[in-house]
Amino acid sequence: MSYKINNGGPAFPNTGDDWHYSETALTKRQWYAGMALQALIDPKLNELHDTDGYGRRKLTPAQDAAQRAFAYADAMIAAEQPE
Repeated sequence: MSYKINNGGPAFPNTGDDWHYSETALTKRQWYAGMALQALIDPKLNELHDTDGYGRRKLTPAQDAAQRAFAYADAMIAAEQPE
């Protein structure tokens, strides 16, 4: 069973008659993740990465920031949905 992630649709929709949404366009999820990533790569946050209990990191700082950026993006898209 595959799970389809809600990408929120196009990040910058164009209402003009000559524009058509493309699957290759930037989605809201990608835009939100990029915006969140800017804050997550702050050097002050590098000490907050998950460890394996022995002080060793499970993920590199870049992997951790990327995963958290998409988690924030998914939360923002979920918050946009009507209840």
